[in-house]
Amino acid sequence: IISFINLGYNFPENSFNQLRNLDTLVITGLRFRPHIAHAHFDLTFSWIKELKPKKAFLTHLSPDSDHDSVLSLCPQNVEPAYDNMTFNI
Repeated sequence: IISFINLGYNFPENSFNQLRNLDTLVITGLRFRPHIAHAHFDLTFSWIKELKPKKAFLTHLSPDSDHDSVLSLCPQNVEPAYDNMTFNI
């Protein structure tokens, strides 16, 4: 099962609970600093830790989020996505 999430802070609890233990989670991870509308890295990583997907990809990175820098922050099962990225499901 795969899910794509591109939202900010208002995450309905019922929806959140349905995302536990997915095979693949594609989730917003905008930048280091908090943002008014989108989740920042610390929040995204806390969601990933709680949801426990087998693999997670960060999407919607801001232009000031360098791929290699973000990759160095990611837990073992997480990596930043990039334009034209493909993966098997």
